[in-house]
Amino acid sequence: MTGLKLPDRIVVNGVDLIKSEKRPELLLSYAIALWYNGVPFLIDGTLNHIGCSPPPKLRTLIGCSKKRWDNEYEPVLKRFQKAGNIKEETILRRKVRWSPQKKYRRTLGEAFGQVMIDHGLQSSINESVGLVGDWNESLRHRMGVERLQTIHMRADHSVTPYPDVTNKVAPDIYWKSVDSVEMVGTSVTTTFDTWGGEVITNHNNYKMLSRKYNSFASNPDCRYIWVFDDRHHAANALNQLDHGEKQGCSLIHAPYSKPWNYSIKTLNEYITRSQNNPDYECTGIDQVTTLTALQDQISASDGSHQTMYPLTETSPVRVN
Repeated sequence: MTGLKLPDRIVVNGVDLIKSEKRPELLLSYAIALWYNGVPFLIDGTLNHIGCSPPPKLRTLIGCSKKRWDNEYEPVLKRFQKAGNIKEETILRRKVRWSPQKKYRRTLGEAFGQVMIDHGLQSSINESVGLVGDWNESLRHRMGVERLQTIHMRADHSVTPYPDVTNKVAPDIYWKSVDSVEMVGTSVTTTFDTWGGEVITNHNNYKMLSRKYNSFASNPDCRYIWVFDDRHHAANALNQLDHGEKQGCSLIHAPYSKPWNYSIKTLNEYITRSQNNPDYECTGIDQVTTLTALQDQISASDGSHQTMYPLTETSPVRVN
C-alpha cells in the first residue's frame, strides 16, 4: 500500500515541524489541508477532488491499513475531535468525521500554506491566510464554491473563484459565457452573460445575508445564484430578505409560512415572476439551488475530471 507522505520540510516561524515527534498529527492535518484546499487525490486510479467528490474517509486519504489506522491515527482523530479542531457533520448525505473548524483552519493555513503552493495552487491560494479562499469558510462552504467552479469549467465558461477575498460582500465566484456575437462590417461585438455565485451555509448569519444582497442588487449587470444547504434554508433566507425593509427585496407569495414544503423549482419560479412584475423587486438574487443539487448535476454529467485540475509533479496525490 502506498500511503500519503509528508513533505520534506514544513517550516513555521523558523521551526521545521517534520522534526517533531507528532508525525501522526501532522499527517492527518496534512491530508485535511490538501483536501480542503483542492489538491486532487488519485485513489486506486480514480481522481477525487473537493469539487466533484464527496469527502473520503481520512483513512482513505492517508492510505493506510485498518490495523495501522486503529493503532496510530484513530486516537489522534479522537483527540482532534475532543479539542474542537474537527467535528463530525453530515455533508451530501454522508457522515464526515473530520470537518475542520475555524481556529484549526487557521492553523492549517499557517502550517501548510507554502506547501499548497508547491502543489500547484499558486493562482488560488490566499497568501494572507495560507488557504484557498477565506479561513472563515467551512468545509461545506468550500465544497459549494468548488462545485460551482467544476460545473462552469466543464461548460467552458470563464471562471474566477474568490475574485476579492478582502471584500466580505463580494460573491464567492464569478463566471461568464458568450451571450451573443454581432458583426457589423468589420467590427465584432461580443456580449457576455455574467453570473456571480454565493454559497450560504450554516455559518452565515442573516445580517451578512442582507449585506450581500444589497451589494449584489447594486450591480444589476451581473446575475446571481445562491447555494444553500437545503430547500428549507433557501426558503428561510428568502423570507428574511423579503421581511427586511433595508434590502428593498419583495417576493411573490412571501413569506413562505412552511419553508420546508417549497421545492427549489417553485422558489425559482417565484423569483422569476417577481423580477417580471413591477410590483416586486429582487435584483440581487436570480436563482437558488442546493449543495446536493449541484452534486447531482455533476454526477449526471459525462467526462473525466482529470484535465480540470492543476497537475504537477506533486499533484494529484497518489494513494493506493
